[in-house]
Amino acid sequence: MGVQDWLSEASRQWPHYTYLESLDERFTFSDVESLVASRAGSLREQGVGLGTRVAVHGANSVETVVAILSVMRAGGVVVPLGPRLTEAELSQQIASSGTSAIIAFDQSLPPLAVPLLDGVSLGTPVVGTVHHDREECAIVHTSGTSGPARGVRLSYGNFESSAAGSAAHLRHVAADRWLNVLPVHHVGGLSVVIRSAREGSTVVLRDRFSADEMATDLSNVSLASLVPTMLTQVLPLLTAPLSGLRAILLGGGPVPRTLLEQAQEKGIAVLPTYGQTEAASQVASCPLDAPNGRLLRPLKGMEVRIVGVGRKPLARDIVGKIEIRGPQVFLGYDAGPGRSTADWHTTGDLGSVDAQGLLAVSGRADSVIVSGGENVHPSEVVDALLRAGVQEAAVFGVPDETWGNVVVAAVVTAFTVRELENAVRVDLAGFKIPRRWVLVDELPRDPMGKLVHADLSALLNDDGDV
Repeated sequence: MGVQDWLSEASRQWPHYTYLESLDERFTFSDVESLVASRAGSLREQGVGLGTRVAVHGANSVETVVAILSVMRAGGVVVPLGPRLTEAELSQQIASSGTSAIIAFDQSLPPLAVPLLDGVSLGTPVVGTVHHDREECAIVHTSGTSGPARGVRLSYGNFESSAAGSAAHLRHVAADRWLNVLPVHHVGGLSVVIRSAREGSTVVLRDRFSADEMATDLSNVSLASLVPTMLTQVLPLLTAPLSGLRAILLGGGPVPRTLLEQAQEKGIAVLPTYGQTEAASQVASCPLDAPNGRLLRPLKGMEVRIVGVGRKPLARDIVGKIEIRGPQVFLGYDAGPGRSTADWHTTGDLGSVDAQGLLAVSGRADSVIVSGGENVHPSEVVDALLRAGVQEAAVFGVPDETWGNVVVAAVVTAFTVRELENAVRVDLAGFKIPRRWVLVDELPRDPMGKLVHADLSALLNDDGDV
């Protein structure tokens, strides 16, 4: 089995279709193919060969995307790096991934222990080739919201299988326009670039999130990838019917039920999506023919099972740890052993699978709060708080001598603590009601809008009081 070079094949089939569209530029598949082929030639002249690990440091831009594709075309393994990383984070990710050189589009890049490559010069064009399924394509780092980021080794076969499953799920075709505001150094943003090259569709690329701009963009695209906080901000601005918008994929964290209800009222199809860097993005997504729900259908080729103690498979509808396997699932971590497609990967998340094979995700296994011997799932408490009218909420546990752990809620709201306690009693048993409250102006989030769980405990002051 092999994977055809996505860009060269798209350029052959749809040379005049727009592939990359920024706010002020449009590039056809033929345009991008010409740039990538010539820049790959220059990279080869600079020493990039088969398996050379090359970092690309830049924000969402046409230049960054072209550089990523050029490293792949030259035979290298691309290591996308976020422009907001600190010098220490950059050094750590470069070292752990075995990166040999870097292409950078940020003049403020600090001195690093690898040479800087010229990513824009042109050389003898390199034609696309067929890649082996297991050939390493990229090392993409996890978001690091729950701990240090890990480098995930992904193959051409991983991305190909993921893109094929996504295309079947979303009915993705060449006429589509896919809004991508997710960073291309994360797997969510990078996968949109690859899927669109595979299907011949347009990537509407944005380098930052603006609710006002997105409200306009959504009227001119057929697909969009967002995280919940983005949809929360843009939804009130949407007034006219969005007849051309087929679906919004919503991932990157728990999706509040109230948000889905609000989208449904506006006639917007939202597909909550569960994914991982280790699965080249999507694992399972809400069915296109039944949007705005909480049950997710695994993508074609993806196997999902639920396990308990000793990784023993559990019966239907029983909550346990989610494990996945399939051709979409990664080769291994950058500093760990390799794995085969037959190996099950333990995701670290909790969920259950029903008789129809649909997945319900409960949250992170390590986020369950055991208080007084009772299990409290933070997502359930967050849903209750949002129904009570808070703007944003995060729920976590902190150690307590009496209860083992107590439930803490950090909320953005105009309500008092007493009002919130009374409101959530309608939905929550007494042991699930937060014992401590933190009223904040904003929650700690990364550039994608995902909660940084490691920073939540810092919202409490030193003695643990609100």
